[in-house]
Amino acid sequence: MTDGGARILVVDDDADTLFLVGEMLRMRAPDCVLELVSGGAQAAERLTVLPAPAVVLLDVNLADGDGLDLLRLLRADASLEGLPVVMWSGEADPRVREEAEALGVTWFTTKPGGLDELDTFLDRLLALLAPAGE
Repeated sequence: MTDGGARILVVDDDADTLFLVGEMLRMRAPDCVLELVSGGAQAAERLTVLPAPAVVLLDVNLADGDGLDLLRLLRADASLEGLPVVMWSGEADPRVREEAEALGVTWFTTKPGGLDELDTFLDRLLALLAPAGE
């Protein structure tokens, strides 16, 4: 399912969420390189490291800014063209979803409400790593 060594960048300001998602991804995709960061500034810095991540999981609300601002930065960088960005939020504000979609988010969703939903969510996230045609 995954390409060995693919980088996954997870950006969320909630330490518990970072820990849980990180642990579940490590179990499901042990060959992937996980980068767990808590803010937009740290994420922007990590995006300059090569190779680029294979996928970014980005929270909307960050302690040091707005995930939409980071999405704008990503979409303005030609070297990151086509990078799958999955945004999630604990809130279901349709205006935020519309703005994210206008900026070219790959997938926007609300945060899963339990472990079963998170499990299903991670399956879909990891499917973005599958090479075309699989």
